Amino acid sequence: MKKIVSLCLIVCVLLSMTLVFTSCQNAEKTVDKALEKTGELESYAAQMNMKITMTGAGITTTIPMTMNIKVEDAKSETPKAEIDMSMEMFGETMEAKYYTSGEWAYFVDDENSYKMKLDDADIDSDYSEDMMKKLPADLLKDVEVVKNDDKSKTVTVSIPDETFNELFDDLLDMMTDSMAMSATGISISDAVVEITVKDGYVQTYGVDFSMVMTVEGISFTATAECEMVYENPGEAVTVTLPEGYESFRELGNN
Repeated sequence: MKKIVSLCLIVCVLLSMTLVFTSCQNAEKTVDKALEKTGELESYAAQMNMKITMTGAGITTTIPMTMNIKVEDAKSETPKAEIDMSMEMFGETMEAKYYTSGEWAYFVDDENSYKMKLDDADIDSDYSEDMMKKLPADLLKDVEVVKNDDKSKTVTVSIPDETFNELFDDLLDMMTDSMAMSATGISISDAVVEITVKDGYVQTYGVDFSMVMTVEGISFTATAECEMVYENPGEAVTVTLPEGYESFRELGNN
């Protein structure tokens, strides 16, 4: 009887070790395949959410920003995008809506519509590339894949400071540019990436981190929460450029 019990315990231990090993081994495969499949989408709709909480000079302020994004012909040489952005800063709400097509950006509001070359406008036509980075294999090798009730899978990874600076420098630039901040001496810590996969696509890709920086001579500590959420990936998305966009007044840095 004791031998049978001992044998059962050994089998259970071996089985649990196998399950843990399989789960860790599958983290890289799960994430990489989902990033690849999502990156191949010809069109998609997504929402990018950012929230930065800054403390400096005895004052704490929170800056939330939301970008609703639609992209069509994403893999072509002339993709089209529609971006609807809203941001709150120091008690004021700022909104902007613009489209990109080829080398042009078209800005639309109630009183004034105009166009600019993408390079002059200093905006990106594919924000997902700034945020959704492929993670190094060594960071995923001991990570567990968590299965959720809705049949999605979540992977959570701590990112070393140096690795974060290498992977997400574009994300940092986009954040500071969008807030019109000239930040220097930026130091990153406590970075965590959380990726949820469903039906083979990335459902959400989140990046949270802390940072220290100097803005206009004032030292700030800050926390940042960034998230890209895809809406029904795999479904076709159409971008319709605004009426009369070709006749918009041209602005530039000339």
